[in-house]
Amino acid sequence: MTLLSENNLIKNRQISFIATFLVITTFAFLLKDLNWQGNKQLHTIFETVSTLLALGAGLLALVRYYTKRNSTYLLIGAAFIGTGFLDGYHTVVTSVYFHTYFPSPPENLIPWSWNASRFFLAITMYANYLIWKMERRPSNPYKLKEKNVYMVFGAFTLFSFLFFLIVPLPRAYYPEQFFGRPEELFAALFFLLALIGFYKKGWWKNSAFEFWIVMSLIIGFTSQAVFMPFSVKLFDFQFDMAHLLKKISYLCVHTGLLISFFYLFRDSEKQKIQILAEIKERELAEKNMAKYRGRNELILNSAVEGIIGLDLEGRHTFVNPAAQEILGFTEEEMLGQPSHDQWHHSNEDGSKHNVRDCLIYKSMGEGSVIQNVKDSFWHKSGRVIHVEYTASPLKQNNKIVGSMLVFQDVTKIRHSEEKLHKLSFVVEQIPNAVIITDLDAKIEYVNHAFTKSSGYSPDEIIGKNPRIFRSEENKNNIESLWPTLVKGETWKGELCSQKKNGEIYWEFAAISPLKNKQGITTHYMAIKTDISNQKRYIAEIEEAREKLWHSENLIKMILDQIPQRIFWKDRNYKYLGANKLFAADAGFSTSEELIGRDDEQMPWKKIAHLYREDDRLVIEGGKTKINFEEPFVDRLGNKQWVRTSKQPLIDKDGNIFGVLGNFEDITERKKAEQSLKEYAYALEKSNKELEDFAHIASHDLQEPLRKVITFGNRLRDKYSAELPENAQDYLNRMQSASERMKTLINDLLDFSRITSRGKEFREVKLNELIADVLNNLEVKVEAENAQFDISDLGTIEGDYSQLYRLVQNIISNALKYRKTDTDPLIRIYSRTANRERQEISNNLENNYCHLYIKDNGIGFDEKYLDKIFAPFQRLHGRREYEGTGMGLAICSKIVSRHNGMLTAKSTPGHGSTFIISLPIALLKGKK
Repeated sequence: MTLLSENNLIKNRQISFIATFLVITTFAFLLKDLNWQGNKQLHTIFETVSTLLALGAGLLALVRYYTKRNSTYLLIGAAFIGTGFLDGYHTVVTSVYFHTYFPSPPENLIPWSWNASRFFLAITMYANYLIWKMERRPSNPYKLKEKNVYMVFGAFTLFSFLFFLIVPLPRAYYPEQFFGRPEELFAALFFLLALIGFYKKGWWKNSAFEFWIVMSLIIGFTSQAVFMPFSVKLFDFQFDMAHLLKKISYLCVHTGLLISFFYLFRDSEKQKIQILAEIKERELAEKNMAKYRGRNELILNSAVEGIIGLDLEGRHTFVNPAAQEILGFTEEEMLGQPSHDQWHHSNEDGSKHNVRDCLIYKSMGEGSVIQNVKDSFWHKSGRVIHVEYTASPLKQNNKIVGSMLVFQDVTKIRHSEEKLHKLSFVVEQIPNAVIITDLDAKIEYVNHAFTKSSGYSPDEIIGKNPRIFRSEENKNNIESLWPTLVKGETWKGELCSQKKNGEIYWEFAAISPLKNKQGITTHYMAIKTDISNQKRYIAEIEEAREKLWHSENLIKMILDQIPQRIFWKDRNYKYLGANKLFAADAGFSTSEELIGRDDEQMPWKKIAHLYREDDRLVIEGGKTKINFEEPFVDRLGNKQWVRTSKQPLIDKDGNIFGVLGNFEDITERKKAEQSLKEYAYALEKSNKELEDFAHIASHDLQEPLRKVITFGNRLRDKYSAELPENAQDYLNRMQSASERMKTLINDLLDFSRITSRGKEFREVKLNELIADVLNNLEVKVEAENAQFDISDLGTIEGDYSQLYRLVQNIISNALKYRKTDTDPLIRIYSRTANRERQEISNNLENNYCHLYIKDNGIGFDEKYLDKIFAPFQRLHGRREYEGTGMGLAICSKIVSRHNGMLTAKSTPGHGSTFIISLPIALLKGKK
């Protein structure tokens, strides 16, 4: 078979594997909802056929095994016979007559007995692959014994019979789950493992039997994985299809076995024809042997090699003159004498050479030709002779009658080879590359170290000039090479060479002339040592030294530019280094001057013990101090404040070897903080005095105002009829002004108390808050015929009473500043976003509730936006709209207390939208 046809065969078989799996799987998918219902009679027929097919496959496999022993056939035979018995057992338990004798009902017994058969076959097929794999081990191969196979498989089958006869079985169907029969997946798993194993084995590419075994495993796996797990009751479509596929898989095994028998019979016929041809050739050879026997005897006697004939007992039957000369015995002394008593009695070290270890006898026993290039014969004088020999069986009428031994004395050669081997071993084992060239500089020998370092094999380099692997960089290096060698001296120097892959490497070479006994130079030998790593290390060290110098200077430059003071100490609290600023504070011009000193030798020596204790905690406790504020004394003795951070210095092994610190001068900041504290205290005191003044002033103002209002009311009640009309107008104006003054004072009180008398924050449901406000404004809402559109507003945290007043003021303004010809329509809705009303994540700490109160009133010009939130600011006269101008100012202060924002959007004649932005979550208890 050509390579092309063999590749096509393999490809076609792979396609057939894939096609079989896809066809069965597609068939299962298309017909999965088929309403098919079989019966016990059909099942009994199916399993009877399965039993016969399994037993037939097992018997065929065993016959094939005993025809030509192969453990695969033995295991398949035993597996299918056991499966046949289990299938027969499965057939029996289906019968109405027999199932009464079992402890389990048919709906449990039938599926589980099926599963036992399938699981048994799957695991035995996988074991078949594992045993084949163990037999293939080169060392200590596994030997399979027939008796063990029959005992194990028979015991498992018998155990299954007894198990189903004695043990009550659990239910096998789970229609409420995705897999109706999940237990079938265990057999499917082992079918899959066996399939993978036989496929990896690869024999299916050339063996028809192995091909059909793989096909059987594919069908077995799909029946167990695609059909039977989805069966939800006995004798449904999946149940019967799995039984049908099982029989098809058995037929695949039958097909493979029959094809195997066919090839076996065909090969046996070829062997018969070959044997007949060999017989004819032997007869012709015997005729030719008789014809040339006389000539052969002449040749044997003239041969320089020793030739000896031996019978089956090892006795000499003929000895040629060369053998007599090599061994020192005469023909009369040798003929009829046993070879193992005369010249093959001992090993080279003098120990007894047993006959059972003799290769010459092995040649006669096995009927094979054996060559031995290293053996020892013994001369008549008692000295050892090193020999090489060939032992061939002598046959007569196709029967071995003895052996013919052809040998030669290689003692001198062996001694020379041993010396040469020792030298060669040394040369091959040394790590240096060795090259030997002739006088024309053609390479004759290279050792293993050279081939390893250069990448050239000996065949690629022998006969070539060494210049093929020299680099152009050698021009200046080798100018003195040939003049030195011509003088008969050894040249030493560095060579830049090029490997086979183009890689450049450096060698140190010692090239010497090799001279013969007459002192004439016959060859040149170079011993070279790869110094690429050394040169690379030297270059890397120089480069690292350069980088280190630059790095140290760069680090020093960076440290000197940092505006903070930086220092580092060892475990003895002595300075290892510092930056320029720190050195200057210590009174040194360079940081190197303070190396080796401690804090006792610094301007701050009076408080050195404080620094020592800090350093000890960091070094011994491994603690890190971040932004620790402490006093500091500069070199002039001035006390300052610094913010210091310290952390342990840790080496590569995790050990603390010192402390690293940095600090910055915060003296001015500390002074500023102190000034700020004093300012804050004064401001707090001033605000308190202002609040007290506002409270007292408003109280003192209300007292005379109440009297004015009270006596004005008495005057109107008692004397209004007696007063002239203009006097009554004056009285009414006075009373109105007093009421406005009262309202204004109350608003001022409310404005001042927003911060000082606010209540604790709590959870506020905005929809409930709006409902309370509208309930309080019910009369006004009805009077204005106002409509409200309120969305789901959510929940925030705040002062309920202040938020109530905030919303009430804005809604009241919306009702007050309405259009005369349009009923008020007020829409209230909310959005959750960040402070700038941009959508953000669900981080409640940063989220704001933006409450929108939109009306259709008269609106205002947005250029007055800042004005409307200031105290006493009004956009309309009191005759048009009543009020003190404090409502929105109070609203703005309430929102500020809640850390929020209040703004508005409006266009004259088109209504206004007030936007209240409040944090969703605030600190509990904040006032």
